[in-house]
Amino acid sequence: MTRVALIVVALVAATLVARADEPAKRRRNVPAQAFGSQKIAGDDPHLPDAVKAQHPGATLSWIGKVCVREDGVVDEVKVIAGIPAADEGIMSTLQTWKLKPQPVPICGIVRFMFDIPPPPKK
Repeated sequence: MTRVALIVVALVAATLVARADEPAKRRRNVPAQAFGSQKIAGDDPHLPDAVKAQHPGATLSWIGKVCVREDGVVDEVKVIAGIPAADEGIMSTLQTWKLKPQPVPICGIVRFMFDIPPPPKK
């Protein structure tokens, strides 16, 4: 191995050791309302028309866990109580959210209630 290659290997190894020594920042659990007050960008999720057509006049609930990095970017969404045929779309929408920067990574449980209008009377 050449001297340059040895130096590069040593630098990479030293960087990995230094990063391993850094404590991982623990995510702090926050109440759902914190997401509403901290959100600065992103649309609210909606139901696909096919789901609405299957549940006229119903109220459907979706519950999930959303985790956000310190820079305000959503980095994890998990379904806790989903809506068949709507989960992927809801999760994709939540992934677009941007919150105000946080002092530590945060997670919270979010709930969305979808009121589907009844079919029109004939």
